[in-house]
Amino acid sequence: MNREWRAGLARDHQLVRNETRRVLVSAWRLALLFAVANGFCPGDALGTYLGAFAVGGLLGVLLERMRAARLLSATLGLLVFFLFQWISRGGLSALHLFVLLPVGAISAHLGTAREE
Repeated sequence: MNREWRAGLARDHQLVRNETRRVLVSAWRLALLFAVANGFCPGDALGTYLGAFAVGGLLGVLLERMRAARLLSATLGLLVFFLFQWISRGGLSALHLFVLLPVGAISAHLGTAREE
């Protein structure tokens, strides 16, 4: 009986570790996407890279906790990146439009992985 109880506890700890790892990996991927996409936008600086990485990481954690699917992931990824660029740059240029669409598409792809 004690052995079965300990095996159950070990399984519970393993599930928690797997969930934590999944959330961190998701946050890392979206943070990296935001930081790389930030590099293609005009007016970038070290502060905007760090800010994009932080905002992307927080959004990745939020989307993972919500178990967001493709559409929600794409929509929120696009919206949050748009708002971050707009606020951090004081406005947008035409080049931002060419960067926004790939960010939304890759966010949707990351949401597809979350659906599985």
